[in-house]
Amino acid sequence: MDFAPGWLDDPLLSDVMLAPDNTTSWLLMCGSREITAMAMPDPRVLVAPSPNGSVNVVLERPLDATTATGLQDALRDKGYEITDTDGVVGPGTRAAVAAHAETLGAAYRFETTAISQALLDSLGIEGAD
Repeated sequence: MDFAPGWLDDPLLSDVMLAPDNTTSWLLMCGSREITAMAMPDPRVLVAPSPNGSVNVVLERPLDATTATGLQDALRDKGYEITDTDGVVGPGTRAAVAAHAETLGAAYRFETTAISQALLDSLGIEGAD
């Protein structure tokens, strides 16, 4: 039940433990029928197959406004263009997060960049819940 290729070496997912590991992955069942498998590679990120099974869906826990503002401030301090530090993670914040991920050596860019705990840690942001 691998969710990523074994050769994946990405600093943002440095703490990823690929399945099977019953502390970070689950198999949802209905009776004896498998419904779906999910993995939690990061305390803030959940990976599950899409309903049609063609791609994996990356879900993340939302940031509270205080942590989102801290993220925006940290990205601005690193030189990324953030127009508003309003505590709302919008397209501008996502673009800055993606750019920061690339500077950390990310080998790829998600369609929508997930804000993982590893990424928050790289910016010195604590208290993400």
